[in-house]
Amino acid sequence: PDQEQSRYQEYLRLGQWVRARLHEVGARTIAGESTASPSLTTFEVPAGLTTLEFLRLARDWGFELAGCSHYHRSRRLAQIATFGSFQTAELAPLFDRWKAWKAGFQPQKENLYFEA
Repeated sequence: PDQEQSRYQEYLRLGQWVRARLHEVGARTIAGESTASPSLTTFEVPAGLTTLEFLRLARDWGFELAGCSHYHRSRRLAQIATFGSFQTAELAPLFDRWKAWKAGFQPQKENLYFEA
């Protein structure tokens, strides 16, 4: 029980860290802090991109995010799952790359990925 509680606390801490980083890059999370899942965070993708465009961008940065379902795509949502043995140091580059991309992002048609 103590080990399970410790792991749950780690999931809570990691989920809070992910949501804070999402807010730093301007992403709106769907659930509020008091009701958020500790290990699955749903958020709106950046304006000017579809869900699939953002998922491809994240993959180019080395991260596989969720959001391919019709539900997610139709609402421009994506998800970050943090269950398992993730550490913040492994996820930090996602947000570093997102910030760098955001600083230089110009929504031009030829630079975007498009859904089929």
